[in-house]
Amino acid sequence: MLAEVERAVRDHRPIVFLAWDPHPMNVRFKLRYLTGGDATFGPNFGGATIYTNTRVGYVQQCPNLGRLLRNLKFTTGEESEIMDRILDLKEPPEVAAATWMRLHPHELAAWLEGVHTLDGRPAAQALNPVARAVGGTALETWITDHKLPVGDRMALAIEFIKTHGVGFFNAISTVIGGAIDGLTRLLIYIPSLVLIAAITALTWLLRRSWALALFVAPRCCSSSTRAIGKRHSRPCRWWHSQPWSRPPSACPSASSRRTARAFTRRYGRCST
Repeated sequence: MLAEVERAVRDHRPIVFLAWDPHPMNVRFKLRYLTGGDATFGPNFGGATIYTNTRVGYVQQCPNLGRLLRNLKFTTGEESEIMDRILDLKEPPEVAAATWMRLHPHELAAWLEGVHTLDGRPAAQALNPVARAVGGTALETWITDHKLPVGDRMALAIEFIKTHGVGFFNAISTVIGGAIDGLTRLLIYIPSLVLIAAITALTWLLRRSWALALFVAPRCCSSSTRAIGKRHSRPCRWWHSQPWSRPPSACPSASSRRTARAFTRRYGRCST
């Protein structure tokens, strides 16, 4: 479903689909929820409220913790942001939570309002959100606080390329596919002996060695013979009908003699 939404957004087309909140799609796309579904989903877009439940008398016994639980509130937008970091950016939950708290100090201060440590200090002053959430040493905390945002930048870059680079990659695919198809058609229409002669000449030009060129030529000849034998259901008659070719048995090289024997075993002896 979200893949279809992504294609529609990329093509600047409107699309209607079933969405819900919280979910990372609310961060990834600019959505507008339509009204008129109260009879199906319930009032307020089918929204619900989640409460924190404790045993009877717990808040009276631990008022400091009870104050924290009363202060601890999330909006669906905040939950979507944390879910986006976990599901799309592939961050561990504790790292995603620590990063979110570092980026939203006002929400963190509201949670800790009126909450104190065991020695009576305000919790907001005593808490290092990264150290508490990740649970690392001072060195790990320093590295986490000063790390380069490579992962976030790479994720954004990949999303940008996926969104805006489709035409570029389609063009590259078309060019490469056309070049391969054109080369294939060209090789089909070039006579085998002309291709063998060209490869032999190229070998001599590159290495300036007649021995190497003569070594390459019979192997190209035997490969061409095998290709011809596989390609035609009646190779003997077709082979002798070509004015520019000879039967495989007339080629003096050892490899061609082996090719001729295999040719005879598969198709029978040729008769002119």
